[in-house]
Amino acid sequence: MLQSRSRRKTTTIEAIALHEAVSPDKWCVTYADLRYLRQQVISAIQQGLILSSPSSYGDDESKKSEDDDEFGPSIYVVNEQYIKPITAQAGKMSWALMMNPDGLDCHLFVSHAWQEGIFEFLSKVLGSWPSRAKHAWCCMLANPQNLNVGSMLQSPKTSPFALALQASRYVLVVPNRHQSVYCRLWCGYEAYVASEKAKIIQIATPPKIRRMMISWVMALVPISLGFLLGFFGALWKWDARAGVIVISLCILTSANTTRTCCQLSNYTGLIFSCCMAICWVSFPKASLHFLDFTPHTTKIYQAILWTCCIAFFLIAEMDRIRSDEIAKEGQQLRKHYEGTIRMAGCSQPSDMQNIWEEIGDKVHKVDTAINVLISAGLSSPSLRLAAESGVNIKGAGHAEVAIPFVFLGPQLVVGFSQVVILIMNGAHHSNWASVILEGIAVVARLVFMWLLCRRPADEICFMLKVLTKLVGAVFFPTVLTVGVLVGLHYETAAKTMSIATFMCFWPADNW
Repeated sequence: MLQSRSRRKTTTIEAIALHEAVSPDKWCVTYADLRYLRQQVISAIQQGLILSSPSSYGDDESKKSEDDDEFGPSIYVVNEQYIKPITAQAGKMSWALMMNPDGLDCHLFVSHAWQEGIFEFLSKVLGSWPSRAKHAWCCMLANPQNLNVGSMLQSPKTSPFALALQASRYVLVVPNRHQSVYCRLWCGYEAYVASEKAKIIQIATPPKIRRMMISWVMALVPISLGFLLGFFGALWKWDARAGVIVISLCILTSANTTRTCCQLSNYTGLIFSCCMAICWVSFPKASLHFLDFTPHTTKIYQAILWTCCIAFFLIAEMDRIRSDEIAKEGQQLRKHYEGTIRMAGCSQPSDMQNIWEEIGDKVHKVDTAINVLISAGLSSPSLRLAAESGVNIKGAGHAEVAIPFVFLGPQLVVGFSQVVILIMNGAHHSNWASVILEGIAVVARLVFMWLLCRRPADEICFMLKVLTKLVGAVFFPTVLTVGVLVGLHYETAAKTMSIATFMCFWPADNW
């Protein structure tokens, strides 16, 4: 028989007193608690304590136990066959207070519809757990399932749901493959409270490490092909300048497209970046001497440049996978959802009446919050205002990090190193302008990173998107156009795009 981790067992009277003593918004669990729950459910399944029992729920497919290892038994089944029995042994308090009798401050509110499998639920919540959140409130674990939960829901605005949501810093919505959580009125009410309290709502997605590893293994093919082409290019003295244009166009395409086209651009960029890393430096005719760089310094900078390009396309693959996952979860939030909570259902007619009385004439506001979440992947006060103003906010809740990573990673380190080296070696009078420019660039990047750490999620996405679009959608096309208009021939275009690529991935004082 499974045992709880509670320090002592209590009576039902003591359990009721415990729930009265601890504020409902503190009926929370930790990240470690959820991992422990997963282990306990696995153990219970292996011991035969949790069984698939579709007959227990009639014809409602959404409440049937899932038979496969990926999704696990449904929340309904886990509640009936694990949570209720184990909390009954402990005294009938909630699972959260069984684990944490003193209660925990609410940082994260989890909104879900009970239709998902337990492993599906835990995977998404644990995979999307905010780094600054320590405790989470989840109804199936927070509410005492063996006591009279209905008596706690007579007034929605004083219910545990509303109190916990108001106290939380983050709101996480867990989609499921059966139907949108917003087909349930209580989930719609949670969206109402979140919008009224100006909360940022995010979509929970499963861990992406497996898909990323598969993608990176697949990337070994274009990487190997690129190095092979580079070897033969260096051996046979190919004019590799066309690769500069291809890499630049791949960066442009990767930063402005999604799904298949993005993946093709990333793999193509990897081929030519790896090729350039081998044959560009080895082929003196193709070596461009940037401004006043010595040939040796130019070769070193070019080698680092192509390494940054390789890193960019690998990270861009991570961006693509993250974007696909958010889009997939968004589709699950759309499933059977008719665009308004007016069509949402509720198992208790009294709950439905009370919820509608509280929402009143603010249905449109709630619908906007939900539709923004589905479209953008994140719903915040600023995004909801933008949507009501007619702004296209599709995908606005997901930020690509490939270009920002290169700008704020390698550039920052190398730029800082250059400033230190120049100062230590005693820069000449003519070089102080470079030192000052590079110092300003380093400080600007540090300030940008400091702002990123302090801003809310929607503003972080906006800042990163602006940086990506400025580089990927404005800078490259402009430089390419100027190069073609000025040179009107292949060599000048190649040289222009090579310098453009170099400038985008290298510190400011080398421009």
